[in-house]
Amino acid sequence: MNKEDVKERLLDRRRIDENGCWLFIGSTSSDGYGQLSVNYKLMVAHRLSAFIFLDFDLDSDEQVLHKPFICKSRRCFNPEHLYIGNHGNNMRDKSVTITHCPNGHEYTQENTYRGVNGKYCKRCNKIAAVNYRAKRKSLKSRNIR
Repeated sequence: MNKEDVKERLLDRRRIDENGCWLFIGSTSSDGYGQLSVNYKLMVAHRLSAFIFLDFDLDSDEQVLHKPFICKSRRCFNPEHLYIGNHGNNMRDKSVTITHCPNGHEYTQENTYRGVNGKYCKRCNKIAAVNYRAKRKSLKSRNIR
């Protein structure tokens, strides 16, 4: 694989946004990462960027991660927004950058409890419990079990 050719192909598919992200404007994977075919193999743009600009070994088990609080775009491949890490780093970054539950409630100390699989919203949990009780009461009044 010729680094210069790959670099040229990557940079030809770059749009720089207001945050300095180098957004990949070509094909994307099903989960939103920019991807490029190199030697008949699809590779994600941010790993190729790390290979070219950060001397990352593509055969490494390490991961190429986006720096939290700098970049949130999966299509970004700006080497200044990337670092080499591992799965633990990735999970730590993910937990730090998620500030709201899927329903838009902010994760505050009062509204959050932590479980084995991450953060949980107390407001959503309370709403679900109220809805469950109302449904059970409705079914009971109609003699449906």
